[in-house]
Amino acid sequence: MVGTRSSLFFLLCSILILPPSDSNKLTDFGHQLPKSAYELGSVVANNVAKTEDDEEYPFQKAYYSYKVQPNELFKDVRLDPPIDYVTPKGYSLVLEPIVHFCQRVDKSIIKKFSAFRSEDKVYIKVDVDLIDEMTNESTIVYKLKAIKNDDDLTTIGGSTTVLIRIVQFPPVPDTVLAFEEPSYSLKLSYGHIGKVFKFKTIQTTHKAKEKNSNNLDGLEFEKQPENDKFFSKNEYSFNGNYTLEYVPEQLLTKLRVTDDGELEILGNIDEGSYGFDIVAVDYGPNSTTVLKDRSKVYMFIDNIAACNSDTSKFIRAFSKHYITEETKLITAVPGTESSGQCRFSISHQYPFGVGADFFTIDKKTGAVHVKSPIDREAYSFEDMEEPSVYLKLKIHCPPLDDPPATQPLHLSDANQIIYDPTTTLVQLVIVDTNDNVPTFADKHIVVGYPVQDVANNIIPKHLLQVKATDKDAGKHGKIQYSLRGNDAKDFIINSETGTIYCTSLVDDNTMSKSFVVVAKDNNGKSDGMESALDITVKFLTFSDIVRVNVQFITTEDHSAVESQLSEISGVRVMSLTNDVINTFVDGQWRTERMLTVYGVNNTDGSLVPASELERNLGQNAKILSITQLFNMSANSETSTVMSLVYAAMFFLMLSMVAVGLLYFGYVKNGRYLSCISSPSTTPLKDDIETMSQSNWITTFNRTNLTSNRVRFPG
Repeated sequence: MVGTRSSLFFLLCSILILPPSDSNKLTDFGHQLPKSAYELGSVVANNVAKTEDDEEYPFQKAYYSYKVQPNELFKDVRLDPPIDYVTPKGYSLVLEPIVHFCQRVDKSIIKKFSAFRSEDKVYIKVDVDLIDEMTNESTIVYKLKAIKNDDDLTTIGGSTTVLIRIVQFPPVPDTVLAFEEPSYSLKLSYGHIGKVFKFKTIQTTHKAKEKNSNNLDGLEFEKQPENDKFFSKNEYSFNGNYTLEYVPEQLLTKLRVTDDGELEILGNIDEGSYGFDIVAVDYGPNSTTVLKDRSKVYMFIDNIAACNSDTSKFIRAFSKHYITEETKLITAVPGTESSGQCRFSISHQYPFGVGADFFTIDKKTGAVHVKSPIDREAYSFEDMEEPSVYLKLKIHCPPLDDPPATQPLHLSDANQIIYDPTTTLVQLVIVDTNDNVPTFADKHIVVGYPVQDVANNIIPKHLLQVKATDKDAGKHGKIQYSLRGNDAKDFIINSETGTIYCTSLVDDNTMSKSFVVVAKDNNGKSDGMESALDITVKFLTFSDIVRVNVQFITTEDHSAVESQLSEISGVRVMSLTNDVINTFVDGQWRTERMLTVYGVNNTDGSLVPASELERNLGQNAKILSITQLFNMSANSETSTVMSLVYAAMFFLMLSMVAVGLLYFGYVKNGRYLSCISSPSTTPLKDDIETMSQSNWITTFNRTNLTSNRVRFPG
């Protein structure tokens, strides 16, 4: 205990200059406090019976230090640990501020702390909520006295110094949520369906450790701690839920996680490596804070799944093999070692049925052999992206049972492999060979193209586009086009698209040209297979062409419209031009498809006259209007005649202008006499030479070209 003022002053200076690492532990004992509250500096009194003696009871320590944060200063909270002191009977406690030692604190705040005794302890408590009032770091110093009465403030029962340091640093999150691992690596086999892993998270509540010292109070840190070594941990059970994030698109329908953290695979995942996040979300212990953590998951899918069994030698739950179509007498699946007492069989197969008996199995070794050739383009494989045969192999070990007949295998079973050490699933992928020839829908086609005069008015984009199909896949089904024949020089073809263009025009519509289109697969290489299409080109005049306007439907291209017109007319209708136009009809705009078409007879390949084609198309609801174009020829001839007439009229007018100029320029002015000889008596040279000097004025009779000479006087 400090006995003098000088020693107390020295002690307070030491505390403020070199404060110890003190802290507090707050406990809410509000329900135990008395209802009466006391102002700072007044006596905190409890009416206790006066003792017979006046023995002084000193405090155990010369000073007590507390460190608290502003968010902990709410009403009726007591600072912990308490002050050890037995208040003498008849004595009261006074909490007197030492103002000149209080730093950066509002004076009104000082008055909101008080002292309260309880048996052999004294507590410093907060009288009102200060959470919102304390905004900076502060230091408050008190003198805690035990006095005998209110009139005599002399320290009789002892005194001590109380130092309260209010610190301002962000609170450490009291509860955190964390996965057991920052990342997970899962290695799974192809075909593993169901629950494959369970994630686990832990809620941990951090509590600041107190210094492990008998003489010093407070926490192990004065400033914001940098790591978890200063905290003790209490674990709580996880009650939240898990979700998956950043899942690859091909796994969206094949992965899910349950609320308790179990990862499930719902379908077969292709061999490879994948990455995604697992996220855990839960509420903190106070149910007001949302806790969240995430971890990275790396998942590897192996194409081979291993099984262990004491009774079988199957080491794979699933395997994948490749065989070439149209081959036989080969081993598709190698044999499996087995004891001599076991037997193998094909228990299930897909596709199954007539014509699907492709394989046989060696009952002793389990080797699978090709029994008959497989056509990759067969109907059974049409809907498969990767044409395959699936076999489920079964091993029968003692006690031997009779192998059942082969049953159909459903693809759903192939997608959900159930682990059974006595079975294995085999996928045999059929590799394509070039065993199919490209085919055209027709063997011979007659097409039309305008003669030169018609082409000046109607210009087709191209002659024709041909299309061949090949059932083979990959490079074996890739087709290149070319032309052959004597007339092939007058045409060119796009080798990729099959579009044919005409490079020369003719004037004679009675002639025709022929050539051959060749389609070769295997990307046109020399070992590719080919087929041919004969093309005959007939030349069109205006009497073979009509213009058809039909209803425009966005889902119909010009090929579909041509097919509809062919069905309506009964002949093969093809178009030279095809345009989408807007027409103003009945006060509103309408979108139409306008085609310039011609018809070819399906029986003999002859051209159908435009008048007959117009009649065959008739008044079908699909057709809005039909216009014959043969009048364009007459218009062309008429325009030529009119051009000649206009030219003649122009030259005639030009001649008349020239005559007029001659008349007015020479005849009317008489100047023609110098250049036109005449036997008349008209004065010629003399008059012409002396006219400007003569006193005579010559007048002319414009009718008979005679003249009279009149002499003026002088």
